[in-house]
Amino acid sequence: LNADGTTRFTAAEAVRTATIHSARAMGMDDRLGSIEPNKLADIVVYDGDPLEDSGLLGSPAAAVFREGELLIDEIDLGHRGLSRQHKSE
Repeated sequence: LNADGTTRFTAAEAVRTATIHSARAMGMDDRLGSIEPNKLADIVVYDGDPLEDSGLLGSPAAAVFREGELLIDEIDLGHRGLSRQHKSE
């Protein structure tokens, strides 16, 4: 929301701007920006639909996958055969 309460972007437009549009602007949309076979993707899972509730964007995630590893698991994905793996700093 803007300071005056008006909306400049919908939640879907904000997600596309942060993902596929940014990848296109960098000339990397063949490798990044959308979830497709043979593309790199980090995935953030929210407890809800960020396209319906834009307040979820930027809020704590329910789960985060980075480079194929489950880093945050607040919804117990581990019981589904996905284990949390920590990278050493």
